[in-house]
Amino acid sequence: MLTVLRKTLLWRGRATRSEFWWYFLFGMTVIMALVGIVLGWNNTAGLIVWFILSIPGFAVGTRRLHDIGRSGGWQVFGVTGTGILILLVLWMLPPVRQVELSQVDVFE
Repeated sequence: MLTVLRKTLLWRGRATRSEFWWYFLFGMTVIMALVGIVLGWNNTAGLIVWFILSIPGFAVGTRRLHDIGRSGGWQVFGVTGTGILILLVLWMLPPVRQVELSQVDVFE
């Protein structure tokens, strides 16, 4: 999880499945639930913490999509119920080999 927080502003590159899922498990699930319980979602402080933790979440999600050969723009589908299921399936896919990845320009 600390790796994700250190790479908060790094939107290029790749993230392994374990890097993504550990952040998703602790950063987005456990910490967010605790913040919601302790501070309340209607509280301004709770919303600020949610926003601060969401930025690294989007960054690691983008890097994870790069790892499977997709653009980070696929995260736009996350705003719909069906789209989040598509993203979950994509995030579970194994990484694309480096040779295959170099043939596709997903970073530009």
